[in-house]
Amino acid sequence: MRTLDNIYHQALRSGYFYVDEKGIIWTRRGQRGHPLPKGQWRQVTYRNKDGRCYLWFHTICLKGSIFVYLYFNGSLPLDYDVHHKDENKSNDDPTNLEALPTSIHRSIAIKKLWNNPTFQQKQFDMKNSLEARQKMSKKMSKPRQCSICGKINTNRMGHPDHWRSN
Repeated sequence: MRTLDNIYHQALRSGYFYVDEKGIIWTRRGQRGHPLPKGQWRQVTYRNKDGRCYLWFHTICLKGSIFVYLYFNGSLPLDYDVHHKDENKSNDDPTNLEALPTSIHRSIAIKKLWNNPTFQQKQFDMKNSLEARQKMSKKMSKPRQCSICGKINTNRMGHPDHWRSN
């Protein structure tokens, strides 16, 4: 189990939080962390600019979507992320959350970015700007150390002694 999972499970077992069937997180703590009167609960309302829900437990900020997923499913496998099926980060309904391998989750996000025309234009402008070209030229002209033998060389392809013949 990952270290962060332990913290999520400690928060679940603490009794300070519960999650209703819609995925809304409730706490027995007030806005400043003070205990509420017995029997009173308040909704965890902190959200960032993307609408993601966060909660605080012992000075650690936890993602609401992971907390809800663990509350209903028990565990999150190693190297897995919680994915919002409808891509709405503020919708933490348990039916909207699924565990995906981190590599697949990232590839979904990258495809979404590349389908955005403003992102494509920004990448094109950055790649073709004079400043970017000068930076890349400077980076490529730096001498490199061969990862195999440790010799310093200026060849981008690696040290000639280690080229493979096909």
